[in-house]
Amino acid sequence: IVMSDYPGEPSWTTIEKAKEMAPELRAAGFGTFFVPQSEEGDLEDLISAFDWAAQSELVDYIGVSILAVPIAYGVEKDNKLQRFMSRWKFMRELYQRGILDTIKDNGKKIHFLGMVDGPNECTLVEDYLYYIDTWDSSAAVWAGMCGISFDQSPTGLINGKNEIEVDFDHNSGDIASIALAMKNIKFIDDQLPNASGEYYYD
Repeated sequence: IVMSDYPGEPSWTTIEKAKEMAPELRAAGFGTFFVPQSEEGDLEDLISAFDWAAQSELVDYIGVSILAVPIAYGVEKDNKLQRFMSRWKFMRELYQRGILDTIKDNGKKIHFLGMVDGPNECTLVEDYLYYIDTWDSSAAVWAGMCGISFDQSPTGLINGKNEIEVDFDHNSGDIASIALAMKNIKFIDDQLPNASGEYYYD
């Protein structure tokens, strides 16, 4: 179960809430999902929140947010290229500090929440896919429903993230939109290696 998190607030706000919620969730038989946060421009605080989660017995799953990381770098708004690069840069930082290995060694999992400004984020973070256990995104389907096709631009979306808010009640009988969504899904699938892990490390 995803515990409460507070984008744009100091990491301790989210950490203290996790300390409050996790024992209750565990007692009810659930696993815990923690999404680190920090104030805008406070990269070190976000890293410290990941370090805490890597070592805390209260955390099972750690979420890497499309908001938290750009906020920590101060690039969440007005610069799609910087936002697109932010999670790659952040994963590199966690790797260099040994935090990704601590997460793995302690049996925790990492989940990538959403997709930033294009499907080629999958290949951008290719060196760290070994550490990413799951990744969710509505980008492929929703872009297709909006008539947007992934493309051959560097990000895979020449105009960046589709800013039309996802309509989860959308009901399309339009065959062309469905076909475009399926094409976008295949585009993402083609960016990823098989699930064996052999693609990355021995």
